[in-house]
Amino acid sequence: MVVVAKQFDVSGSYLARACSRLNIPRPARGYGIAIFELTEATQMRYVNGIYVRESEYVPPKSKWTQQSHWTSTHDVPCGRFLVVAYAGYYT
Repeated sequence: MVVVAKQFDVSGSYLARACSRLNIPRPARGYGIAIFELTEATQMRYVNGIYVRESEYVPPKSKWTQQSHWTSTHDVPCGRFLVVAYAGYYT
């Protein structure tokens, strides 16, 4: 619980209270749960100092505008989460 709390920058007791209020079962000591935000490889275009998704790029209307740009693939958070439960040891 403490490790997950550190990832979200909250205390372990705050996370435990939030789980209790939402009726989320908490694992006993020696067991744990981890929450990860998934990423996806996305084609990005570097345009004048910032990276823009290729799908959101709008080329300039003027033919004579000079821009330095190139494309590359970056891992971008996609908004989906993965919950992993684990046990420290088996008896």
